[in-house]
Amino acid sequence: MRSKSYRRWIFSILVILTTSAVHAQFNDSTNHYIYVGSTGAFNKTNDLKSYVLNNAVKFTISKKAVSFHTAHSWIYGQQSDVKINNDFSSVVELDFLKNKRRFYYWAMGTFDKSYSLKIDYRFQGGLGVGYYVIDNPEWIILLSDGFIFEKGNLTDKVLGDRNYDVWRNSARVKYRWVLSDIFILDGSAFVQPSITTSHDTIIKSSTTLSLKLKKWLSVTSSVTYNRITLTERENLFVTYGVVLERFF
Repeated sequence: MRSKSYRRWIFSILVILTTSAVHAQFNDSTNHYIYVGSTGAFNKTNDLKSYVLNNAVKFTISKKAVSFHTAHSWIYGQQSDVKINNDFSSVVELDFLKNKRRFYYWAMGTFDKSYSLKIDYRFQGGLGVGYYVIDNPEWIILLSDGFIFEKGNLTDKVLGDRNYDVWRNSARVKYRWVLSDIFILDGSAFVQPSITTSHDTIIKSSTTLSLKLKKWLSVTSSVTYNRITLTERENLFVTYGVVLERFF
């Protein structure tokens, strides 16, 4: 049992420290972006052991009039060999005229399944508009708003299994700050209240801070927060890791 415990510990550390990313700077000849990464946190004492791994895959195709983006993440965590997280999330986005002017249109679809938030499944799909408040090499601030339709099932100790469908407003802010091509702050935040129920709101935010050590090597830390006011469930992840990258 002791050797098995150490093998798990070594595996967790390797996964946390082994992150790979490949992406491109968009221009006339380069319009594809792909990212594969993993960050995490590990803790071991005499009394307990815990770890959380955050794995993500992203892919983007950017053209002058239309851009396509998809992202998928899996967060898994244990504490003293008891599962505390097993959360999947996928998103597909289409943006129209985003690379041609400040004002653009978007369409999106998402799927979520979360052990920690007690989401058996959740589908979202919708349309909206976006606007670049600031758009330059150092700063990007983007605001968007629209309407989405959501269908899902929540498992709650008070509500029980709750199949539902609801229309929501979806407001988002995205931001990116680059300092001397060394420090990069990148994040987004969503607020998605139900149109018909005042106490039913989804709040999501994610922020990543990266420090570039070399052209191909960065250390990164991320903070992710999710909250469902209807069931009063929430989770917060603070993870860190190493990113290897190259441009093509």
